[in-house]
Amino acid sequence: MHDAYKIGHYWEKITNHEHRSLCQRCGVPESMEHILTECSSPGQNEVWNAAESFWQQKYNHWTRPSLGLILGCALVQHKTQSGRSLPGVDQLFRILISQSAFLIWKLRCERVITHPDEEHSAPAIVNRWTSVIADQLKLDQALTHPRFGKQALPQKMVLRTWSNTL
Repeated sequence: MHDAYKIGHYWEKITNHEHRSLCQRCGVPESMEHILTECSSPGQNEVWNAAESFWQQKYNHWTRPSLGLILGCALVQHKTQSGRSLPGVDQLFRILISQSAFLIWKLRCERVITHPDEEHSAPAIVNRWTSVIADQLKLDQALTHPRFGKQALPQKMVLRTWSNTL
């Protein structure tokens, strides 16, 4: 949040790397908000569309995440009209937002640093996103094992989180 990532104006101070301060696709100064919510390079739009599609399998209301929502996704609480908490909904929301944002960041780093001459295809991006979410489901399932004792995830929570999404 406070210049922890090496993007934008960070690169203006480094000789022969000033070009990295601008988004190569959009020509605007790179910022975390631009990378996660605005950039037209392949990645951001495909990931958020996949997250929206996944969310709408179970719930009907989706809001395209802003930078503030992404940074504060762990604080979001979904409630019924009567005010009752919905922990399974909150958990799925946290997973979708945080994992999607992290994947967008990784795709950006691959595009800018690792493979600057290659672009990710839309199907490849969606496949990676699907793999990330599937891995999270497998992890949640594994964490319900009794060997974890009191730290094990409750099976009911995992079921509330993942039911009607596959």
